[in-house]
Amino acid sequence: MNIVNESVSINEYEYLIEQIGGKENIQAFHEDGSRVIIELANKLDAQNLKKLKESDGIPSFIQINSQLEFVPDKDSPKEFVNLLKTLSIKTERKKFLDQAIEFVSSVFTPLLPLFAGSGILKGLLILLITFGWISETSGTYIVLSSAANAVFQFLPILVAFSTARKLKVNPFIAALLSAALMEPGIVGLLNGNTSETISFIGLPMVLMEYSSTVIPAILATSFYALVEKQIKKIVGESFQLIVVPLVALTIVVPFTLIVFGPFGIYLGNFLGYIVNGLLSFNGMISGALIASGWLVFVIFGLHWALYPIIIGNIASVGFDTILPLTGVANFALAGATLAVLLKTKNKNRKSIATSGLMSLFLAGIGEPSIYGVTLPLKKPFIATCIGSAVGGAVAGFFHTKALALVFVGIPTLPAFLTDTFIYFIISISVGFLVAFLTTWMIGFDEEI
Repeated sequence: MNIVNESVSINEYEYLIEQIGGKENIQAFHEDGSRVIIELANKLDAQNLKKLKESDGIPSFIQINSQLEFVPDKDSPKEFVNLLKTLSIKTERKKFLDQAIEFVSSVFTPLLPLFAGSGILKGLLILLITFGWISETSGTYIVLSSAANAVFQFLPILVAFSTARKLKVNPFIAALLSAALMEPGIVGLLNGNTSETISFIGLPMVLMEYSSTVIPAILATSFYALVEKQIKKIVGESFQLIVVPLVALTIVVPFTLIVFGPFGIYLGNFLGYIVNGLLSFNGMISGALIASGWLVFVIFGLHWALYPIIIGNIASVGFDTILPLTGVANFALAGATLAVLLKTKNKNRKSIATSGLMSLFLAGIGEPSIYGVTLPLKKPFIATCIGSAVGGAVAGFFHTKALALVFVGIPTLPAFLTDTFIYFIISISVGFLVAFLTTWMIGFDEEI
């Protein structure tokens, strides 16, 4: 079935929809982070796929069965999504796992710049101390160190605010509820109570340290969202301004301290224990497995599930050993992409590979190289996984550390300035070289 048309629309997204058979061939769509996934009635054949890939202005994409996964070249897929909605194309109802991953992605994506800035500042401070240019007791160090630590100290407030925006409820009230968990009076109870429990209207309440936690804030805000929506059904609009925050403070805060807080902390500790336990048991094997599978996680959006664990590790012990493995995968992807860039004769592919490399090195974002270069060509993606495995084994063996959650690229390398920094540099170099050489040796099919 030939469903690729010849005419070209002015708007690249209108042209794209036209080339995949028009709205009649689109059954549904949904967003997944930076991707737009379209379900087709009739999948594109090899000829149509080749023609579409050679078209100018088309975003990077890959076809999986009857689905087309696009990574728009702009900062966000909003323009593309708005056009699909304008054409009255229905939004696909996502499975529970997809919804959960998309939810986590939406909550943490706005916070990533904060983690990046904090991590780079921490790395620079370590560098200054190492060379003796600053003292840990100086006022300058204390001020800058406090600034870098603030995002983790008050992380529940930021997470609550972001979660509330996702759930479309008042983010300021949500932030206030999480701030209440860290109010000096409650913190004082924890510091001055030897039994670690108190009672609230006769109910036992386990005392916990909530600064730097993630899951309790998400659970508390989700509960608050239910409370707010129910109150607005009962109370008139003129009274909601007072009643909503009053009821939230009276009900949600105690309920969080009694139920959601302890449960969230225990759950976070359990997940972290499993992942960190694997790395501690055999760092080389675990490092190879996590690094080689990381880009597969990215393809399916599963990588977001590990971010709360990474944040929890950094908040609790000051470093994380998972994030360096993602850096190995990024640099292995860069190695394979560079090999394709140097070896391909296709001008369009050279252009995509160049932009993909820039995105990887400068921003630590791999989707353009995944969807535009390595995955469509298959062999370079396999080479990337091989390079990631070898580099990941090195990183895991030396238990390389990260100081903050960042997208791993050249500008964010200071976030890895710990006592294992040299081993991290070795591991990403190994991943890069192995992926580059493997891609160069096994080659790829230019006709794909």
